[in-house]
Amino acid sequence: MNFFTTLQQILTLKPSQEKFTLLEDLRNAFLDDAVIFEEYGTQPLDIPSYASFCTVVDPRLLAKDRAKLSTTQGRKKFLHGIAHIEYSAIDLAVDAAYRYRDKPKAYYHDWLEVAMDEMRHFKMLDELLREIGSFYGDLPVHDALFEAAQKTQNSFLERM
Repeated sequence: MNFFTTLQQILTLKPSQEKFTLLEDLRNAFLDDAVIFEEYGTQPLDIPSYASFCTVVDPRLLAKDRAKLSTTQGRKKFLHGIAHIEYSAIDLAVDAAYRYRDKPKAYYHDWLEVAMDEMRHFKMLDELLREIGSFYGDLPVHDALFEAAQKTQNSFLERM
């Protein structure tokens, strides 16, 4: 399995069983020492993987619309916001492994483990959203974490 090519593919997929299975397969191949660290450059981050199914709005618009946890809609907003953070964290962890080459294997191992943890968190939150009649992508999101990743994509030190 090609390590960086697979990471790039994961970064382009929306939340789906395909994305999560590919991440799990890559992690398992990595642990089995069955990955090839191919040599080629990274692609710039142009759009977040969630842009195709989420309405992206200015973060200030979401801050004005605080969730009231005593209502179902408030719980949806709250859980959706946390799910968005977790989903963004999956892509940030994957990108940290994808973007910076020539690092020790332990570096890639750690970021794959972070991505797996964030995936588990996201899946739990998505399940809770579905239990109350919603899903990730049902409500608007902001792209502040993605913008931070874009700004630091050329500087390992700044990203870390």
